[in-house]
Amino acid sequence: MHASPNEEITKEWQAALWSHIISEMKTHNHTIAGVLRGCTLKKYDRKVLIIEAGFPFHKERLDDMKTRDALSKICKLLTGKDVQVTVELKS
Repeated sequence: MHASPNEEITKEWQAALWSHIISEMKTHNHTIAGVLRGCTLKKYDRKVLIIEAGFPFHKERLDDMKTRDALSKICKLLTGKDVQVTVELKS
């Protein structure tokens, strides 16, 4: 899943990353994996991953500290980088 430092992060690569994040989350928390399915990966730039939630309830669930920690660990596992995870509400 790792993108090499010079490799462009394509929409296809981001889609694959998002799919892997959801699959990996299933092993930690099935409910949160379901919440993630209702969200989209807005941006990933090797440092920050922005998740866009369609509903305030989803944003609240993803903003939970334990969930945020799990998302950070999963991102590190899949990308090999320390990634700051943020959640935005779709406007």
